[in-house]
Amino acid sequence: MQIIFSEVLKQTRQLCTISPNGSMLATVSQQKLTVQEHPSLVVVQNFVLDEPPQLLKWSPDSQFLLCASFKKAVLQVFSLADPEWKCRIDEGSSGLVSAQWAPDSRHILTTSEFYIRMTVWSLINKSISYIRYIKELADPAAFSADGKYLAVAERRDSRDHVSVLSCDTWELIKNFVPDTQDLAGVSWSPECRLLCVWDNLLQYNVVVYTLDGQCRGEFRKKDWSLSIKSVAWSPTGQFLAIGGYDQKLTILNYITWSPVAEHLHASSSIERDTVVYKECSVVSSRGVPNLPSSPAATKYEIQANHSEISLPSIKVPPSKPNPKQGVGVIKFSLDNRYIVTVNDNMPCIAWLWDIERLSLQSVLIHNQPIKDLNWDPVEPRLAVCTGGNRFYMWTAEGAMVVPLPSSTENFGVDSVSWHPRGESIHLVGKERMCLCFCGGDRNLTALS
Repeated sequence: MQIIFSEVLKQTRQLCTISPNGSMLATVSQQKLTVQEHPSLVVVQNFVLDEPPQLLKWSPDSQFLLCASFKKAVLQVFSLADPEWKCRIDEGSSGLVSAQWAPDSRHILTTSEFYIRMTVWSLINKSISYIRYIKELADPAAFSADGKYLAVAERRDSRDHVSVLSCDTWELIKNFVPDTQDLAGVSWSPECRLLCVWDNLLQYNVVVYTLDGQCRGEFRKKDWSLSIKSVAWSPTGQFLAIGGYDQKLTILNYITWSPVAEHLHASSSIERDTVVYKECSVVSSRGVPNLPSSPAATKYEIQANHSEISLPSIKVPPSKPNPKQGVGVIKFSLDNRYIVTVNDNMPCIAWLWDIERLSLQSVLIHNQPIKDLNWDPVEPRLAVCTGGNRFYMWTAEGAMVVPLPSSTENFGVDSVSWHPRGESIHLVGKERMCLCFCGGDRNLTALS
């Protein structure tokens, strides 16, 4: 497989992203926003920012760019079609904690400090709409995949509520009280017919509702199980995956909402046909390992004897709040065949589960904790990074370590994302970024 790297570009606060249509790359360096063509990296436009931003987002139609400064509670919007057109939104004393595009690319949603309200700003007629009673969550609002509806988690009169709004008029369609004690999140199914909500901390409770607030199904554990940490729908909507603080991955079917599989993240889950890849240092031709002072070259080695495999883990102090424990990452491959998970108290390991066989397909053991991982949006290829001068790739046929060129010394990869058509991988570090083009045969062979 031929691998080519682009030139290294400077960026600030990891603010660099490829447009949804895949044609442009936007990068922030200090107070300058640069837009370049993909893959040529020819500069198309430069914009000057009033304030150093902490957020950069493309509009869904790839026509606008949003930059947000949370410190100053200011947003700036730029148009690629009309570089002279500019928009500035100032939240003032209300403060700003989040900003996002609506699916129509003509409205922006902002959340004020202390979650007092959510504001909908129109770029068409400059109108403003308010959504109140927002519950203080990391993601209190979720858009349906078809862009027609917005679901908002609310807290009214000491009770959880869910409001469903129309994205055409921003008017309320339905408000209902979910069967939760402490609502932790909301998520639409891919076909936009169902809405999943779940409890936090003390209750292992998932409830699925229709658009009009009718309960379609629920799943609870009443054996004093630790609560839910993450939830993810399969691309087809046939499965709902739940990651718990109990280090288990539970997969529910969409008919009875009962488990079809439950996987524990432990050495006992590694069966004989599971392929285990372990990152190991490459020894030079003289038999001397790479010196610690230089970025040591590594490779994957297949572990033949499963009984001797040692899984690195972190002992969680019971007295500390928000423990690094449980399945915090769940991601389905686009073909609905595989799930990759990360158990937070085993941060160096990526677990790959085969949905068809309902078993563990592969285990990737790294030397450092995983920073980021993402699936190719076209075919089942996984990219992983751990903050070092390399990244990792996996397919069902094999896995490999991909070192960065020697010219990128001291470039640690903290984030990996794919081009919308799988044409390149976006490698981002603290102050630099580059593109990796994986051409030729996409099938990987294991290095052992």
